[in-house]
Amino acid sequence: MVSLKQTWQEQRQQRQQEVIQRQQAVQETLAQFQQARQTQAVELRQDLKAFHIQLSASVAELRQAMQAEILQRRADVKAELEAHQQTRLQNQILLMQELALYVEGLQAEVRQQLVEFGEVRQVQAQELRQMLRDDKARRSAEVTEFFEQLVEFRAELRSYCAELHQYVWGDAAAEALAEMPTEIPAAVSAVSIAAPELVKPSAVAEQASDEAAAMPTVRVVPPGAEPTETEVLTRSVLAESVYTYLHETQGATLAQIESALALNRFQTVDALRSLIRKGYVTQRNQIYLIQDLT
Repeated sequence: MVSLKQTWQEQRQQRQQEVIQRQQAVQETLAQFQQARQTQAVELRQDLKAFHIQLSASVAELRQAMQAEILQRRADVKAELEAHQQTRLQNQILLMQELALYVEGLQAEVRQQLVEFGEVRQVQAQELRQMLRDDKARRSAEVTEFFEQLVEFRAELRSYCAELHQYVWGDAAAEALAEMPTEIPAAVSAVSIAAPELVKPSAVAEQASDEAAAMPTVRVVPPGAEPTETEVLTRSVLAESVYTYLHETQGATLAQIESALALNRFQTVDALRSLIRKGYVTQRNQIYLIQDLT
């Protein structure tokens, strides 16, 4: 029994020593780990400090490089802007030159067109004048033919009247009627002959006034009474004078016709009324115009 107790105690002491040894070993290991960790921490701190220094240097270098690049790019952009400005100025100068050339060409074309239009207008004016002369000649021929027909009609009327007087009153009245003139008065012939050429209103007025002085004054015909032959001829002369004046002036008012032809209001109104009734003259806004018969 004693031996077992001693054995147990010895084993207990041995286990306690092993525990102590293990604790010492663990403490030594922990001390080594602590020392290694401190050493590693110091090394890591040194490495971190060195990395920080290196990183700062890299950042500084990178910042300097970026600033240099920014300056370079600013210089490049400034140079490009200046180049673009120069190019734009050159393009503007070229554009102004081209625009000036285009304006000169356009002005030359406009002048050429104006010259051509002037020539065309002159040609058209000549054609219009020729057409007016032809129309005036045609109207003059028509007026001459009209008066020739009037002469024939008057001759037939006089012959009929002579036969009628001879039948009613005998030979004496017929001989007196046959002695009456059968030709158109000189004023009518002069107006008819001068119709192809332009007759001046003053000449027509003087001629009309001379003829009017030589002829009896126009009288007011009572209703139902027939106008005399002299009055009919006087009205024809006045109407022809008014028609010629309106044809020359291309239209006139009543006062202008009276002043130009030296007529009174009754004569002018009577001549215009006769021309309007025959369709030779029309009135527009108090202006009397030649009616286009074409």
